[in-house]
Parts: sequence; structure tokens; C-alpha cells
Amino acid sequence: MTSADDSALSSFVERLGFFFSDSNLRRDKWMRAKLDESGGLTLDDLLSFNTIKTISTDKALLAKAAEDADLKDLISYDAEKEVISRRVKFDRETAGDGHELSIVVQNLPLTTPPPEEEKAADDGKAEEEKKAAEDGKSEEEKKDAEDCKPVFKPRYAVNRDEVKALFEPYGKVGIVQLRWAKKHHDRDDDKHAGQDGSRGYGRGESYPLGMAFVEFQNADGMNAACADLIADKADVGDEKKKESGEGDEAKAAGGEAPRPKTTL
Repeated sequence: MTSADDSALSSFVERLGFFFSDSNLRRDKWMRAKLDESGGLTLDDLLSFNTIKTISTDKALLAKAAEDADLKDLISYDAEKEVISRRVKFDRETAGDGHELSIVVQNLPLTTPPPEEEKAADDGKAEEEKKAAEDGKSEEEKKDAEDCKPVFKPRYAVNRDEVKALFEPYGKVGIVQLRWAKKHHDRDDDKHAGQDGSRGYGRGESYPLGMAFVEFQNADGMNAACADLIADKADVGDEKKKESGEGDEAKAAGGEAPRPKTTL
């Protein structure tokens, strides 16, 4: 196989592992209905998925991915019927909702407005363009144009795959959900929009909350991440002492100031 085939095969394995996972089936009504109806999905079914088609349309390569050793405990492949099935039927009652395997990650970075110098240059250019465009317009047309001027709206500066990659070292991640909320007011002042990050968005629009749910495929992965990343009160207190200089005094006296852990 070529390097391109190797890359496509690896991507197929990852996608199959996701589509047939508990994490996905908890949320994917179409997949659940299809599996309940026929017991599995054909290769043609899967090749109709957008995320599969963007990898490759090579059916033989997809079949090879279905037989990969990394998926042997999750799915089985019937080569004669070209059907992929789960080895253990998905049961919503026993699978739960996944919250017991999930952690909440806060303070995810959002996009920011352009630097002031760039903004000033853009504003100057926009003002010139605006003046030229408004020549000959009525006052009503000018007001409508002013109401339609673009407003900066923050978006997530990271994607799901990037967040997933941060937690994969602790265990297999089932799904990452970047959280959004709908704005229920039209106010953009500091008192309202400044608190919930919805500045620039209109009523009814969804804006980023700066947080994500990361669901692991098993408890071992989640526990490993929690043990390494969630700081307890003692750790936070030691870090504050270190910042104030108390930690250096303790170390000089023979103690070892513990390394602070990242707080999610």
C-alpha cells in the first residue's frame, strides 16, 4: 500500500471506532435505528457518510479497516454480505448517558478581535468605502446599511480533534462536545453580555461557552485524566504559598513543594 492508503486506512479505523461506539450511539438516532433494523451497516451505507467519503471511496480499504485488530472487540465484518456489526448489541439502558465517563473542560480559547492597529487601518478603509457607497443614498438607506454593518462574534479557537488529542494520552476518548448556548436577550452591555460571552450575538443565536464535555470510552481513561489534571485544595494552597515565597522557605528547610496540577 502507498502512504496515502496507510493514512486513509488509519482514518477509516478511527471513524469506524467512533461510529459504532457507545459514545456515538447514545446520540445518533439514525445509527441506532439502522442497527436495530438490520443488525449492521453495509459498506455502501458507510461510504455515504460525509466524513467517510472525504477520507476515501475505496470500498476494499474500508473493508480492511473493519477487520483491523484495534476494532476486534467492538465490531465484526461479514465479507460475504459486506456488513459491519457490533459484537455486543447497544443497549441504551445499560449504556447510560455517558456522564459517569465525562469530564468538563473550561476556559477553552475563543477567537479575538484583530489587533487595534489592524482594526484602525480596517476601520479607516471601511470608512472610505462606506462614504463612497453612501453617496446618493437616502437617509433611510444609510440607516439600514448602518444596522447591517458586521459585528465581531467570538468562535472557538480550537476544534474537537485538537481537544481530543490533548486527552488521548490518558485513554481512548469517545466524543468531545464543544458547548454552545442560545442568547435570550438583545443587550450587549458589560452587565449582560460581558458576563456570558454573548457580545455581538443577537437574540436566539448560539454563542460559545468556552467549555467542552470530554467523554472517555472507559473509566480508566477518565480517572487517569482526573488524577493528573484536577487540582485539589491542598495543591491550590501550596501553589499560592509558592507564589508568595513560602514554598521556597519550605524547600530551603528540607521540604519539597509539590508540583501544582492543572485545574479543569
